[in-house]
Amino acid sequence: MIKLERPIPLFYGVFITICLVWSLFCVFYYKNYLAGSMFAALIISGFLLHMFEKRRQNKRLDDIEKRFSRQEAKAWYYESIVTNSRDILFTTDLDHRIVKFNKGSEQTFGVHAFEVLGKHVNTLFESAENLDLMLGKVEEKGHCPVEELQIKNLETGEDAWLSVGISKLFDQKAGASRLHSRNPEFLGEIFTCKNVTQRRMLEEELKEKNEQLTKLSITDSLTNLNNVRHLKNEATRLQKIHHRYPSRPLSVALIDVDKFKEFNDNYGHLAGDKLLITLSEIIQMQIRKDLDSAFRYGGDEFVLMFPDTDALGSKIICDRILVDFLDHKLGSTSLSIGITEYQKDWGLLSVNLLVSKADEAMYMVKCRGGSGIHIFSTPLSDELAAREVIVTPNEMR
Repeated sequence: MIKLERPIPLFYGVFITICLVWSLFCVFYYKNYLAGSMFAALIISGFLLHMFEKRRQNKRLDDIEKRFSRQEAKAWYYESIVTNSRDILFTTDLDHRIVKFNKGSEQTFGVHAFEVLGKHVNTLFESAENLDLMLGKVEEKGHCPVEELQIKNLETGEDAWLSVGISKLFDQKAGASRLHSRNPEFLGEIFTCKNVTQRRMLEEELKEKNEQLTKLSITDSLTNLNNVRHLKNEATRLQKIHHRYPSRPLSVALIDVDKFKEFNDNYGHLAGDKLLITLSEIIQMQIRKDLDSAFRYGGDEFVLMFPDTDALGSKIICDRILVDFLDHKLGSTSLSIGITEYQKDWGLLSVNLLVSKADEAMYMVKCRGGSGIHIFSTPLSDELAAREVIVTPNEMR
């Protein structure tokens, strides 16, 4: 605070009184008019000096008051900008209780300032734990990285996301050396936030569309099973797994619809498409979700991959698929299914090799009239062995 160096009024009063008494004493007692005149001049000089000093001090006081008024107007101007800004700004005290809450914050959070002043800042955010971690970093380092936190607008009930930055709010009286000291004193925190809800919505929408495009690129449009392109990707993935865990079994099944061309010719292509859709639904229902994979290999052929499953385990699943398909009684159609399990003496794992072996096993069924299951390099079942070979596999190819 600036102090004015004002002359002491009592000093001037005593001085003028002494001069006045001495002047009268010289004139009336000593009859010395010159001395009286001199003291009278001193009285007048002192009075004028006092007047000029008072005027100077009043002028200085006016200048200081004008300067304070300008500073006060400037502070009010900045306070008005912050308070009425649509940006989200608010401050807290040392106990993290809200002290200032501007218009932008009111609009975003859906509350009036008087409703939240004095309340803990955690009441504004959905995730109190993340905010507590941020406040801990601010107390330790003076600031924290910007993070995105979820809130709920209490007026509309809508969820929103804010990019939140927090830093220390220092005392105005703290000097530069104090601000950069090891343990600076501070008044609380200042929160600067930005509404990023629209951006996050666009990102989520873009992510969803990308996932849809990815799914479309690997999905057969008719059956909604994986297509041949994804079979190659899955083969690469399984090869990497097998390289790390060579002892884990892997089986592949190839399914072919018997008399599908005859069915198409008799009932039309729409009925044929419906048959393939029905078969794909049966496959999806019978295989183990999140473990087995099903692919439309082309036309009326389907490939099934069974990780961590031997041939006998795969046959159990394929048996259920065959029985379920026959129960639908789709004309005279049935299924020929060939199964193979990877053998170590075949060398490097190749899905193409496994499909080829499953194809050979499938044709062993096909040439005996279809509607059956055979595992590669194993004896035919009694039921298949009892059938007459209608045509050799080479002739069917």
